[in-house]
Amino acid sequence: MAVIGRIEGAAPSPALPAVGWDDLLALLPGALAIAVIGYAETATVGESLADEHGDSVQPDRELSATGVANVLAGLFQGFITGGGASQSAANDRAGANTQLVSLLVSGLTVLTAVALLPLFRDLPSAALGAIVISAVVGFLNLPALRRIRRLRRDSFALALFTLLGVLVLGVLGGLLLAVAISVVLLLGYQSRPGGSVLGRVPDTSAYVALENEPAARTDPGLLVFRLNAPLLFVNAKLVRDRLRVLLPTAEPPVRIVLLDLQFSAGLDVESLNMLAALYRELDEQGVELWLANVHANVGRMLRRSGLADDIGEARLYRTIADATPDVRAALSS
Repeated sequence: MAVIGRIEGAAPSPALPAVGWDDLLALLPGALAIAVIGYAETATVGESLADEHGDSVQPDRELSATGVANVLAGLFQGFITGGGASQSAANDRAGANTQLVSLLVSGLTVLTAVALLPLFRDLPSAALGAIVISAVVGFLNLPALRRIRRLRRDSFALALFTLLGVLVLGVLGGLLLAVAISVVLLLGYQSRPGGSVLGRVPDTSAYVALENEPAARTDPGLLVFRLNAPLLFVNAKLVRDRLRVLLPTAEPPVRIVLLDLQFSAGLDVESLNMLAALYRELDEQGVELWLANVHANVGRMLRRSGLADDIGEARLYRTIADATPDVRAALSS
């Protein structure tokens, strides 16, 4: 049976690593991979244990703490540090509740490195594997996977692809594969959002989608349209295309298009370009473009691009209800 064997140990002493620029460039790709994997594991394990115990995790502080710990480890010729799954699980299963356990483990580690290493010479390697397996087996959550499968098949497929990616490509390859698939799924979802024509519920100031409230009505000559997703480069042209379908069929003819931007906290360049092109296209048809639910960041981008001057500052509204009096005044003139 394989055993640990002889381990050389000594108290670590501080020293700057002797690394030249050429060595640094050669080490950089591996260092970036280690940093990504280390933080991903730290964040995942931290979130899992925090949810289990009703606590919360601040990712920025976790990232800062992990960075400082690794800088100090480098100065003492130590291993990379992070919230490892097996170590964290072992601590949790042992009932650790405070940072005192970290100080205790650090002291025991130093004591072991200085004086107790000969005792580990005949320890079977399989025993270390059993300790790790016993510690992390609690993270295998089959009920959670079944719940994901019941709620969203695409998320379940992503979880399986990630698992297979880690087994086939390794931790870094599997992690990068999961990120790439997640981005593709997100862009695919955002590129095909629905859109709604809004109407006002009688005797209220609330505007809702007409398909959800048949009693809702719009003022003649007004078209209130909302993209049911943030306005992004992948879906911006959908707004223009949908309006091109709606405007010719409206009766009486539309004089004002009120575009609801409530789901858009900001605008990218392609979205600004689409709005500018839509403004010019509607203006040629004698139709005015007004904007509602304009968030602060959206307003700043509109002003920076000059589009706010074209549309008119007075035609940028915080809510649809704020625009209603001006709409009725404009339509009655």
